[in-house]
Amino acid sequence: MTEYVVLGVQAYSIPDEKTGERVEGISIYYLDLAEGYTFDKTDPKEAVGGFLPGKLTATLNDLKYFSTLPGIYDIETKMKRTSKGSVAKFVDATLKAPMNFESAMDQKLLSDSKINPSLPESSTGNKESGKSMNGSSKDLIKHTKS
Repeated sequence: MTEYVVLGVQAYSIPDEKTGERVEGISIYYLDLAEGYTFDKTDPKEAVGGFLPGKLTATLNDLKYFSTLPGIYDIETKMKRTSKGSVAKFVDATLKAPMNFESAMDQKLLSDSKINPSLPESSTGNKESGKSMNGSSKDLIKHTKS
């Protein structure tokens, strides 16, 4: 099994282009943190940077594996040959830990000097923006937009 950050899962039900029959399943959107990319500036056509999201498909029945989203999951896949080449097929997933992006967003916003609650007070006795900086990331976002 390989560890991935599963960002989300989305069900689909679409008609098959050739037969018209309904095709149902789920799309699993993930990040493979072991596959961080850096820019290769020697060939701009091949440049890629950061973490690019991946996608697996699975059956509707496989939705049961994703009880907590987003989360860190061990995911097992197997390679299947098709007429278009090899494709990774979903086999199994086990939740290792939940992820809390809101908490990460709070930490990011609090570390930004423009909205840091520890900014020096102005001559009026208020923080730099004149507004309270205590609260959730949603409150902080409102403060930065005003």
